[in-house]
Amino acid sequence: MSDDPTTECDPAGSFNNAPTIGTNPVNYGLNRSLPATIGRYRIVRLLGEGGMGAVYEAEQDQPRRSVALKVIRAAWASPELLRRFDQESQALGRLHHSGIAQIYEAGSAEGSFGIQPFFAMELINGKPLIEYAEEHRLDTSRRLALMIQVCNAVQHAHQRGIIHRDLKPGNILVDESGQPKILDFGLAHATDSDAEVTRQTDMGQLLGTLAYMSPEQVLADPAAVDTRTDVYALGVILYELLARRMPYTLSRHLHEAVHTIQRVDPAPLSSVDPLYRGDIETIVAKALEKDKNRRYASAADLAADIKRYLQDEPITAKPASAGYQLKKFARRHKALVTGATAVFVVLVLGLVVSTWEAIRARQAEKRAEQQSQIAQAVNDFLRKDLLAQASTYNQSKTDPDLKVRTALDRAAARVEGRFANQPLVEASIRYTIGSTYIDLGVYPEAERQMERALALRRRQLGENNAETIAAMGSLAAVYERSGKIKQAEPLYAKAVDWEEHNLGRDNRDTLMAMNGLAVTYAEEGRYPESEAMFARLVPVEQRVFGQDDLQTLRAMGNLAATEDMEGKHAEAEAHLHTALDRKRRVLGDDNPETLDSETNLAAVYAEEGKYAMAEPLLGKTLDTYRRVLGDKHRHTINAMNVLAGLYRIEGKTKQAETIAAQAITTGKGSLGDAHPLTLDSMFELAQCYAQEGLYTQAEPLLSKALDGRRHLFGNEHPDTLIVLIAEGEVRLRQRRYVDAEAVFKEASSAYKKVMPDSWQWFMAQSLLGASVAGQKRFADAKPLLLSGYEGMVRQRATMNAPDLQNLPDAADRIVQFYKESGDPGLAAKWSERANAESPPSLSNK
Repeated sequence: MSDDPTTECDPAGSFNNAPTIGTNPVNYGLNRSLPATIGRYRIVRLLGEGGMGAVYEAEQDQPRRSVALKVIRAAWASPELLRRFDQESQALGRLHHSGIAQIYEAGSAEGSFGIQPFFAMELINGKPLIEYAEEHRLDTSRRLALMIQVCNAVQHAHQRGIIHRDLKPGNILVDESGQPKILDFGLAHATDSDAEVTRQTDMGQLLGTLAYMSPEQVLADPAAVDTRTDVYALGVILYELLARRMPYTLSRHLHEAVHTIQRVDPAPLSSVDPLYRGDIETIVAKALEKDKNRRYASAADLAADIKRYLQDEPITAKPASAGYQLKKFARRHKALVTGATAVFVVLVLGLVVSTWEAIRARQAEKRAEQQSQIAQAVNDFLRKDLLAQASTYNQSKTDPDLKVRTALDRAAARVEGRFANQPLVEASIRYTIGSTYIDLGVYPEAERQMERALALRRRQLGENNAETIAAMGSLAAVYERSGKIKQAEPLYAKAVDWEEHNLGRDNRDTLMAMNGLAVTYAEEGRYPESEAMFARLVPVEQRVFGQDDLQTLRAMGNLAATEDMEGKHAEAEAHLHTALDRKRRVLGDDNPETLDSETNLAAVYAEEGKYAMAEPLLGKTLDTYRRVLGDKHRHTINAMNVLAGLYRIEGKTKQAETIAAQAITTGKGSLGDAHPLTLDSMFELAQCYAQEGLYTQAEPLLSKALDGRRHLFGNEHPDTLIVLIAEGEVRLRQRRYVDAEAVFKEASSAYKKVMPDSWQWFMAQSLLGASVAGQKRFADAKPLLLSGYEGMVRQRATMNAPDLQNLPDAADRIVQFYKESGDPGLAAKWSERANAESPPSLSNK
């Protein structure tokens, strides 16, 4: 593979290296004819080409200038690509930075073979970053100064919602003035280069781009890619710029290369050159963290630490101890550290610090040796028992259509009894396998592996060890996603206590654990506690991570969800709008995080009675979920459930019934019968049947949903009680008054305990009165019916728009009572009141 940027096309099959270079271009056009013009650009010569298109030097008349014209082949110009090109051109127009090659125009022209999209870009005379540094013999300081400029340019794009996703030295040119210029911001997205990389089979084509991909990017999951993906690529580039070699060598076999990127730590920078031992090695290591949550949160943070290093200031990538601060101070202020006394103090303190650090180093060396042995054992297991299944040799003998889930199941089965004398190795392997099951959404298996990992670490390391706490947090997340809230809460609470004490309130892991605990509070119906915790979290995360950080935006969305559950719809809508706008800007319209916010906003619209706003937004969001994630993804199924509920509220029961039935079928197949989303689907379909008078079809579904929610949430959770009330109403409409009374007594008692004086408790009282009146026990029924209705009236302000229908329903029950108890006069008066309480037609909303 040549290092000449003018002769090498992009290894991923696009055209991201040579196109904008104006120095010594190779004339590819000697033996072929060139188009005279493309659009309003006159073609001068061909600079380079790749699998997806060609790059020309071209001239533009107004304004008069030379440009690099990147043209995609007509064969690639699908309607979807053209649509994305249009989106990209609008986004790229926001980039105006001295460190980013300017894109002048994006458009399309009719060519000989159809429509050809193109970008007209700044034509740069320069050398690729690494080549420039070597040619000019830059020392370490000047190389780091160049990287600060590169990071600042990347940050500029990130602040405008654009992620490069294909950063590499060949995409960074340095011009004659020493100004680095990043090429092709947004083109990786526009040409879908990530997807193309994952479809290539020739590893020789992949190495150039794959080497700079982050662990989350090689999975080809668009939802996992964010600004920290570019930070990782900057870390690889920084390593290469300093070490003159890559952090690790990639195999030519794809699965082995992916394993290296995801699991193998790069060689320490100091192993290449001892001069890099210390801060700069720490900076590079932090940028190259496998876990993106442990990387620098932004390109600006990486640049800031490099700048601190150059100025002999303490960096943020490691704790600044007193001794560390003192040594930095002495280096920065040598003029102040004068005189024998000052020198003596510094030397003595330095000796003390050095001795203490030597002791800690020996202890750390022992721990590191143990961790290294564990890591090697885990790597051996994964390589031999998991990844080896995907090799060409093994697939030919076993399963040519091997699926990830199948390989993982086989590997998990081989753990049992194999590491009897290595419990920490077994714990780490189970933790790794469990984490992979979480990523796949296979929660029962994830739960089994994480429970075993936690038990082993508790026994070997104790309750208060960092690795034990990590297993606790992961198991809590599994429980929470599976709907096992009672099991999740104490684990999250323990993790929060430990991490606050040992890592601090501002630590990302601490804040993530606090977020999980706040979610469990909401799931348990403890909304004030949940809201209070989220209200504390959001400003802290805005300060620590920034307003556009994904964790910050998630916390803001969770705050909105809690406010919504409390009936604070205006506050929830405002927070959701803010989070949604930022996610659209930072992540794009099709990102699942953005779509989640859209789903939640549509739900709030529905609860406010803004059905005309909710339905189109939710319909669009569901279509995008299906296109981006597929029908079987839990986010898609959740959106189906929300849309089914909206249709039902609007009286479109047939449409609601169809989509709820689809959600049940899909949910059972992908999530299982007991998953909370499958139970939600059952509840929605049962409600449709009940609304249509199909009670015998509704009842078994309600029974399954009720049993499932009792198991997941307990008997007194609001989500359990709403199904219990629905079951009682079906019995009431079937005139099964004794059976209905038993259900409403249970519901009334539970609401009085967990939600006293709520409109739901008064509604349960009203329904209980109706079931008693049906048995002709009029004296017992009257106070229940009247107090239930009056209580609901008092709590009207806390009711969502769809819930308001319960007021005329409660009045109707009183009308029926007076008719059957022999007082037609009062029945007529209450009939007028019931009509007055009826909400406006839903079709007008």
